[in-house]
Amino acid sequence: MVIRTRTYGADLRTDVAEAGLTFGYTSTLRVVPATASAPAPGSYPFGISIRGLPITAIVRRVAGLDIGTNPHMVGVMLGYSEDAVFTRIPEGTSIVRRLTLYPDDPARTVLRICEEAAGCRWH
Repeated sequence: MVIRTRTYGADLRTDVAEAGLTFGYTSTLRVVPATASAPAPGSYPFGISIRGLPITAIVRRVAGLDIGTNPHMVGVMLGYSEDAVFTRIPEGTSIVRRLTLYPDDPARTVLRICEEAAGCRWH
């Protein structure tokens, strides 16, 4: 399932995986497994809490000042950026995953995960 949030002004991210602060415009697209605790898929103009949800992928567009304090980005960015972060696979684990991502049309996004390549059908 895809959850899109857009914020204008200040965007405070408190989750360890994506912690930081942005001043300006932020558009974040998160791909999460469909679970009972997940919010409905769709667009949330002023953000939504996703604490505790396992995130498969995050794509973030930022225009403004972005201060990153997370394992993927520590630093400051001024201007426009677009970043994508995908879930890490634990050491010793082997999977095949295919993410067809349409950041501007989230309803078309498709994620397929297989434990063995022979069992995957991509069509």
